[in-house]
Amino acid sequence: MFLPTMIMAKFQRLKNTVIVFKSEEQNFHIEFKTIDMSGIIKHKNVYASALNKKKLLIREKEPVKIALKIIKGVKKHEYAFWIYNDYVEINLDLKAIYFKSYDSITAKIALLEQLTHKFNDISDSLIRKIPYTIFASPNFSNRVHLIQDSISNIVDKTYEDYIRQNPNSLEGLYALIKLASRPIERSRISYDAYTVDSILKFNFVKIVTSSKRRLQRELMKSKKNMPGKNISKITLTDALGSKKRMHKVFKGKIIVLDFWATWCGYCRQEHPNLLKIFNKYKSDSLQIVGLSVDQLRFLPIWKEAILKDKTGEWQHYLVDLEEIKKKLNVDVLPSNFIINSKGVIIDKNLFGKKLEAKMIELFGY
Repeated sequence: MFLPTMIMAKFQRLKNTVIVFKSEEQNFHIEFKTIDMSGIIKHKNVYASALNKKKLLIREKEPVKIALKIIKGVKKHEYAFWIYNDYVEINLDLKAIYFKSYDSITAKIALLEQLTHKFNDISDSLIRKIPYTIFASPNFSNRVHLIQDSISNIVDKTYEDYIRQNPNSLEGLYALIKLASRPIERSRISYDAYTVDSILKFNFVKIVTSSKRRLQRELMKSKKNMPGKNISKITLTDALGSKKRMHKVFKGKIIVLDFWATWCGYCRQEHPNLLKIFNKYKSDSLQIVGLSVDQLRFLPIWKEAILKDKTGEWQHYLVDLEEIKKKLNVDVLPSNFIINSKGVIIDKNLFGKKLEAKMIELFGY
């Protein structure tokens, strides 16, 4: 359980990091960018060879990851590391980096990043190595998902531990930002915004940074499509340029809006489950509406996918990705809304057994 920490908010002061380059060669070309804790590129600069003092001064209110590309003649060296109030010396001739006072905050963030990358690579490799035809079989797919869920739980627990152990700290905030954006296919920002917001409000009141403000904005956007929101008056434009009011496609007692794409493996893995649910409840006025973000030029592939996945029994539309991001705040796939005939969202982003359980709750069997 996350315990509240009632401390007055304080603005983070600017911290200075000096990066010094050492090399026998006088002329070299430097490109660098800084990336904040949210993964947003904040600065991107290019320095020509006339870098007289051969050093960079980075001033930030929060830890940032710096990505450097240094070109000496035909040779190119790349470095990436976290910085915050430090002195960094890079010896280009020895290809070595020296941190005078490697800050504990950046050390913890770097360790978190390394751990999660390792586990994510293991999880992703399961998908890449398995042919879709094999993976699509329910029994095999369920086993792989169990393994992926176990790996995902380890990553989540790592972040949760940091949040509990480091309230009102920058490394704790980094852990929350990463936890909130997981899992990739249905992030907590998208389907559990109130929980994330509660953790943020009670555990990080002292921290005021751009990354925290960005997380707060994302949570506000997500809350617009939380249960209780009526979306019946929203108009969407399909790939053919035809505009449709949402309420005109709501013809059932319960409607599942399925946001998907032909290239989205997770989306198509859910289709057999949707088909099973549709066949069970279609006589009780369950309606499914497929909203695909595929482009018009891929129309033949889209039609082929509908035929292959056997989802042609319900309505399908091609919609603009940017439009559904703006109007419905759908920015991850797969996503779905469970709505009633009046266009009010009952629930969202339920998949597999959770969606089946919701249908049993709504239809009574």
